Amino acid sequence: MQDVKYCERCCKKISDVNTADWFSHISIKYCENCAIIVKRERTAARLKEYRKREKARKKEQLEYIKLLEAENRNLRRLFLPTEERKIEEHEQSEQAKSAGMQPASDML
Repeated sequence: MQDVKYCERCCKKISDVNTADWFSHISIKYCENCAIIVKRERTAARLKEYRKREKARKKEQLEYIKLLEAENRNLRRLFLPTEERKIEEHEQSEQAKSAGMQPASDML
């Protein structure tokens, strides 16, 4: 173990075994000024990686939404005309019942 510790960034003397608490001596790596700078650098690196992950996640989510919208359009194209026909047939049968006629679908 080193008796004297120096800042890993600026090489300034930061701790001496004889004058400092043992636990603070073994854990300290930077002087006060450099510790602030290193903390900001690490925070900036973490945020950069976070923003990169979020951008990729949002891009993936947008692609998924576009695929779902395309699938919905195709499904509507397939099923909506049949639904419209059913609604029209139902309306026609209701009109025929109100006029007192028997609908052609009931005759079969």
